[in-house]
Order: sequence, then C-alpha cells, then structure tokens
Amino acid sequence: MKLGGITRGGTLGGWNIVNIPATRLPEDLASAQLALFGAKFNPIWYVGNQLVNGMNHMLICEITRSTKNADKVIAAVIVNIPAGCFDGSKATIVRVIEDIDLVEGVPNDVNVKKYFDEVLSKLQGVGYKPILYCGSKVTKGINYIAFYQALRMYPGSEPYGVIVEINVFQDNPTLVSIEKLD
Repeated sequence: MKLGGITRGGTLGGWNIVNIPATRLPEDLASAQLALFGAKFNPIWYVGNQLVNGMNHMLICEITRSTKNADKVIAAVIVNIPAGCFDGSKATIVRVIEDIDLVEGVPNDVNVKKYFDEVLSKLQGVGYKPILYCGSKVTKGINYIAFYQALRMYPGSEPYGVIVEINVFQDNPTLVSIEKLD
C-alpha cells in the first residue's frame, strides 16, 4: 500500500514510510516500555521513522487512560530512541498527536478536512475521528490519505484505527477505501 503516493521505503516530510503492523516493530522499538503518567500505550501500526538525534519512530497506538472508565483513544505517537541505544531502554515519547487539523501540510486553497467530513458523513454505524493527515497522490483527481479512529455506534464498542483514502475529482469527493489497522 502507498501513503501519500509514496511506497514503503520512501520519504514524506523527512519520514521514511515503513507502514507495517506493530507485530513487526524494529527490535529497539519493540523492547521500549511506552508509558506516560496515567496512560498505557498499545502499538497497533508502525508508520515510519525519521533520523534525528537518534531515531524518531511514528506509531499508531491505542491509548488506555487511567480513568474510572479506562477511556481508550487511537492516536499517533512519536517515540525517540537516542543514538547509541540499541535496546529501547532510553526511549521517550516525544509527542502524542490527537485531534490535529487535517489540512496540515496541504495547500491552503484545498479544504481536505471538508472533503473527508463529506465522504465519511454518508457512512452509517461507525463514527470517525481524524488522527493524522498522511498525504496525497495525483490520480484522476487527487487522492488524500489519513489515519482515523473509528468507533462502532453501539454501547461498549472499542475504538480501532483505520486508513481512509478519498478521491477528489472536479471538487467531488468519493471514498476510495477504508482499511482497518490490525
């Protein structure tokens, strides 16, 4: 699969897009204990990495908060493993990305969030919450890709992550695919 028109091993904003399930994490990241006060992180998808002071890794995680109801959300998490650390023992969470504006990194004259909202509002039985805009690729029109948190509309349902791809041709958005992350 492609993210933002870039296949596995490509780059997007300085990120090397890997796009694999969290069951196949790099060894240093797999051994890292991801936690912040009051929250437990369960990686479900490995988006990619970025060489900075060590290596940044971007994951899509299910986050369980230590609340009375053990609230769960799906979010993008950036983890840094410092240079010279090979076992993940010094890994730190750099950023948790929730509810960001989907038009980040998109030309200002294109209202991508409006297009996603229009397409997803037509679907019934599942609610979608934007997590991370991934990019676009030119096709017949333009395809836009984003990570979303999905939640079935019935009591007790658990959120899960999806990749949503839409096509916009002549200002008419249509759904291309919704792929569940597992």
